Amino acid sequence: MKEDHKKYLPIGSIVLLKNASKKIMVTGYFTVDPKNPQKVWEYCGYPFPEGVISMDILFMFDHSQIRELCHIGYEDDEEEKKYQKYLIDFNDKINNALRELEKQETKSE
Repeated sequence: MKEDHKKYLPIGSIVLLKNASKKIMVTGYFTVDPKNPQKVWEYCGYPFPEGVISMDILFMFDHSQIRELCHIGYEDDEEEKKYQKYLIDFNDKINNALRELEKQETKSE
């Protein structure tokens, strides 16, 4: 989450990631990596058009990993517009918390 975004892709957007041949549909935001709990991914999603094939398959990725935006999900909705603002505020809070953690780790070394 190194870069800040003025707007996040809405749920239902379809992307092609760098070095990938399979499209992914965005299904959520700010997913914590279970293998690395300090890593928070900006987006998560499932293969398109298959969707949820297995509960073990969930793609987590950041905006910087998107090679191509294939389709933009539904965004002409007041609730979605409010949620966009929430996502930006939440992103700021996460980035601030990560900076604080880095400072504490640096001090303890």
